[in-house]
Amino acid sequence: MAFYTNLTEEFKRALVGAGYRQLPTNLSGFSLFYMDGEGQPRGILLAEMGGRTELTKEQFAWIHRRAYEGLAAMGTPPVFLTVAADAGIGMKREFFADIPACWLWELDTGKLLIYENQPAAFYGAEKIIERLGAGQDGAWSRQDGAQGGRAGAWSQQDSGQGGRAGAWERQDGAGRAAWGRQGQSPDGGGGWLCRERLRRLWRTRAVMNTLMVAVNIAVFIVMEFMGDTEDVQFMLEHGASFPILIRYYGESYRLFTSMFLHFGLSHLLNNMLVLFLLGDNLERAVGKWKYLVIYLFSGIGGNLLSLWWELRTGDYAVSAGASGAIFGVVGALFYVVAVNKGRLEDMTTRRLGILIVMTLYLGFTSTGVDNFAHIGGLLTGFAVGAALYRRPRRRNYAA
Repeated sequence: MAFYTNLTEEFKRALVGAGYRQLPTNLSGFSLFYMDGEGQPRGILLAEMGGRTELTKEQFAWIHRRAYEGLAAMGTPPVFLTVAADAGIGMKREFFADIPACWLWELDTGKLLIYENQPAAFYGAEKIIERLGAGQDGAWSRQDGAQGGRAGAWSQQDSGQGGRAGAWERQDGAGRAAWGRQGQSPDGGGGWLCRERLRRLWRTRAVMNTLMVAVNIAVFIVMEFMGDTEDVQFMLEHGASFPILIRYYGESYRLFTSMFLHFGLSHLLNNMLVLFLLGDNLERAVGKWKYLVIYLFSGIGGNLLSLWWELRTGDYAVSAGASGAIFGVVGALFYVVAVNKGRLEDMTTRRLGILIVMTLYLGFTSTGVDNFAHIGGLLTGFAVGAALYRRPRRRNYAA
């Protein structure tokens, strides 16, 4: 066992020699390392399992999360890797299956086990382990067809529901971080709506749609008083959506709370302008309670499709915004107008169709736009609208 301890001690010294700083922890067998990278900080958690049987899977996940949150609280959320080291059969894959970016290091054979969807490299850490294991088998072992040759690095960008922030985007090689911001609202700026329509809509406001606009604005004001709504970590701490926290830590409430958060004033104004101009038409057609159901279900539906896509591709993003719900309003309105022979009030299927196509086209041709959240909201709104709306029947009276 002393030999295995020497291996992990050598690994720690190698990390310090590479520029990492070891941070103090109060947990025996867990060592945390931190480095300010080129625009993106890095963190490594070394877990010396030592054949532990008293540690449960849930406890290990909690330790992993606390280590990550501790580093994230220092500033920018870091690129994070966990290395679980143990001798032989003491480590089972199932124990670490829910831990993102986690390597298993078999100390008795020197093998580094990297399972499917795990980063194949992490800024040279894999070379240190390979060198330390050279006296044994010293071999890498890629399991279950994992992707090879990709670095476990991400860059931060906007990619969200009407303007997402803090995306984790995989990059090859050194994984140098790049910052970018871009938001998009479903109407491309609302230029096709005239001033007369705006004045008329203000005189005939619908209650529930007005309430949704007011709630979004109120939440934004409160958040601004509490902190900076353009700060990714602040938004993450107050309900923004993030795939890892939802999938691996059961924080599914974020699918709902993120619908009422916005990254900055321009993000809020773009979304609320569209909702203000289009939501009333739908509420007058379906009624206030059905409108509320469509709005909420569409927002969650858009977030679910976005979550599925990010978990499938590994491109994780901290996200917030009402765009999924707004696209749902547009989708439901399209159905309502269509079953009314293509026209309802001053809305037509042609106008709505052009709006939908142009918005999605701009999304697919732009960087940092989460089209899956938009598509998910659109499809959900169309489906829920079709389920709830019934066209009024006209009665014929004979003389």
